[in-house]
Amino acid sequence: MVPSRIAVLPANFEEAESKIDLYYGPFGDDIGELLKSKGIPMTPLERPFDEFAITQGIGVDLVLPTLFVAGAFINQNPHLISIALNVISDYLIDFFKSVYKREPTESDTVRMKIVKSRGKTYKKISYEGPVSGLDKFAEIVRES
Repeated sequence: MVPSRIAVLPANFEEAESKIDLYYGPFGDDIGELLKSKGIPMTPLERPFDEFAITQGIGVDLVLPTLFVAGAFINQNPHLISIALNVISDYLIDFFKSVYKREPTESDTVRMKIVKSRGKTYKKISYEGPVSGLDKFAEIVRES
């Protein structure tokens, strides 16, 4: 099934050999619920009571879940990418304040990917940088 809106993809969606191998990274579930709570139209990948596992990340970089974006949906609603990434950025600022007791700095690294569909083709767009750069990432996603 190809999502028709925005979806949080499992961390290993490129490598998994079967559905049972799929899992979300440490932020996958939180980011999906947060976007949904802010009114971002989401396409769930799991059926009720058929959820993917969640793993806890190890390391200093914050690796966010990969988002899938249906090209036709975003072409009709281009503002939703900016809104979604702003919601994620606010979440990360709160995360830093609660876990590290400080604001994120330019040396704190966030890694994120967005897979965007265009007809029957898919483009993977990657971001690695500070939380403050997520707004520029939204522009790149919209233009690609």
